Amino acid sequence: MQSNTNSEVWDSRFAGTSDAAHPWTPASVSTGDSETDNNLQDILMIVRSELPYVQPEFLKFDSRLGAGTSFEVNKELFGLTGESPYFVAVKRLLMDRVTGGTKQTDKGIQQSSKRLINVKREVRVLTHPKLRSHSCLISAIAWGWEPDLTFGNRPYLVMPYSPHGTLASFSQKRGLNLIDRRFLTLDVAMGIRALHDCDIVHGDVKPDNVLVYGYFIRDKDEDRHYLAKLADFGCALFKQDFEQQHEYYLGTPRYNAPEICGWTKDTDEESLSEKISVFTRYKAADCYSFGLVLWETITHAKSFIEPAWLNPGETALGFLERSFYTKENTILELAIESLRSEQKDIEEIENKESKSSAGVYPYPSNPTTARLNEYFGEWTQLREGLDAIGAPPDSQSFQAFQETVSLCLQERISRRGNIYQIVEALSKGVE
Repeated sequence: MQSNTNSEVWDSRFAGTSDAAHPWTPASVSTGDSETDNNLQDILMIVRSELPYVQPEFLKFDSRLGAGTSFEVNKELFGLTGESPYFVAVKRLLMDRVTGGTKQTDKGIQQSSKRLINVKREVRVLTHPKLRSHSCLISAIAWGWEPDLTFGNRPYLVMPYSPHGTLASFSQKRGLNLIDRRFLTLDVAMGIRALHDCDIVHGDVKPDNVLVYGYFIRDKDEDRHYLAKLADFGCALFKQDFEQQHEYYLGTPRYNAPEICGWTKDTDEESLSEKISVFTRYKAADCYSFGLVLWETITHAKSFIEPAWLNPGETALGFLERSFYTKENTILELAIESLRSEQKDIEEIENKESKSSAGVYPYPSNPTTARLNEYFGEWTQLREGLDAIGAPPDSQSFQAFQETVSLCLQERISRRGNIYQIVEALSKGVE
């Protein structure tokens, strides 16, 4: 089975489906709470007008992929009669259990309302006319709803299935070369740029919110194999909403910019940055988070925070706060140091491989068996975790990485680059 990521192809596959057999009415989704009902009805109105409907009988469960605060996600097989089936990802809305007439508590109503607000944000991005077909943003290809004895009528979204999973797990692969890593991070930056062009802030940029797909558009001059798509828009913020009320940047604490965490310094320049509009500051927060994503992706890291940096009993967030108040741009300095170390390791490996292929060993002629074993053991240790053989060191790429993180990870908003400067820096030399 293969997954297809071209939205036009997917749209054509679902064009024959219809919601005529399942007419939607407000009563169909009534939960008994007016605010919850209004949010849910808004969501269904959006997807019903923008996406094709697929009936649940065309979907067959394969495996569970995970769950978040708003959706549970399954890998399922979609197939119309007479057509070859395809794997898709189905995101079912998390609903409160049917309670047999028992009223929800105030806390339960508040949680339901918050969850539906996040879902509404997501579908607003997924159905945005300028974004729904963007190659670097995940797309919704259909919607549906099904009766559920436990949760009542449950709406769901059908998305392209990602066989490679999230960037968080995929970037730890040992054989992923530097060129692919650079393209993947550039894809993420392009996705953020598309959102910012439409006055939308992602609000939670991190490796877990990026999905990786195969790159099917082959060009003889293009050396890439994968495509990254920015996903999970439940924390998205829309500039037009700020006209009615103030919205807050949520994000994930470890990937949030210092100002989102509430860390500030009493400096003249920081006072100047306070004159920047709230929405522009939130765009800058997206850019800071992207710098951390870039850092982790290039260095194969599970976390950009190394355990050795932590004091006894200190949390990762505690380390970030201590770094912020100890010295300006400590995280930026650590990122550049880490990238330089990665470059040095790759160049060392390539140098040893070059000597080996030429019959030159870093030992005297006619070495003993013990010395040869020592050499090859050292070579294996050095190669572990680095790029695959045949991926040349790319000094130009590392220079671009350092320039990019220097734009992203500035603590002071007034010195931080915007997404357009970031894309320009990261794409230098890339055609």
